[in-house]
Amino acid sequence: MKDQLLTKINDHTAVVAVIGLGYVGLPLAVAFAEKGFPAGSHKFGMLS
Repeated sequence: MKDQLLTKINDHTAVVAVIGLGYVGLPLAVAFAEKGFPAGSHKFGMLS
């Protein structure tokens, strides 16, 4: 299981969700985006 997670992280297929863009969330979201994880605000419409 750990190997599967590491593989998904390394090839950027892991699904990452950042809830909130406060003191921790915003820098965390920026760090993920800088590492190549897609930022998909268009997916917010899927929630309703």
